[in-house]
Amino acid sequence: MTPHAIRSTNNTCSQMILPSSGFFVALSPSIMQNIPGQEAENPRCNSKINIWNPVLKEAREAIVYDTCEGCEGFDFHATHPLFRTLAPYELLGLKVLVDWGGEQVGGAA
Repeated sequence: MTPHAIRSTNNTCSQMILPSSGFFVALSPSIMQNIPGQEAENPRCNSKINIWNPVLKEAREAIVYDTCEGCEGFDFHATHPLFRTLAPYELLGLKVLVDWGGEQVGGAA
C-alpha cells in the first residue's frame, strides 16, 4: 500500500470524490482488468475491500475508485486519510505491507 492523491476527474470509475471524503483505493491493472472503452462499467468499481495491517492490528474498509497505473500484482494506492489510519508511524512515500481482499477482487471480504 502506498499513499496517493485522489484523481477527482478522469478516474477509472468515473467518480467525483473529494480528497477528504474517506477511504478509497486504486488497484493494479492486473486486478482491475479494464476493458478499453468500458472502464466505468468495471464490476470492481465501487466495490469494497478490507485492508488489514498485521503490525498495528488495524483494519479498514475502502472503496475501489481507480486503476493504479504503475502498480503491479497486489500493490495498490490508498488515499491519504486511509493510509494515515493504517500506517500512522510510516512516512508518506513509503510502501507499507498489508493484507487485503474483497468479494469483487477474488477474496473474502
